[in-house]
Amino acid sequence: MNTIPSYQTGLLGIRRGMDGLERNAAALARAAGSEGRSPVLKPLVAAMADRWQVEASARVVSTIDATLGSLLDEKA
Repeated sequence: MNTIPSYQTGLLGIRRGMDGLERNAAALARAAGSEGRSPVLKPLVAAMADRWQVEASARVVSTIDATLGSLLDEKA
């Protein structure tokens, strides 16, 4: 397992974003049967924020991976 702190932070961000997406998907499913847009709006906006968190965290992990690969290529 990789012990680089920023790598771990990236993975944690992905995990938190995915957990948030699951929570908000459940909230959207519950709200789908209710009347009006208000119950749907809040979990929908939160799901978008969770999606952005996952995407940003994945970019962090990808950047670290590429940087480490470049460093290892230079050493070899």
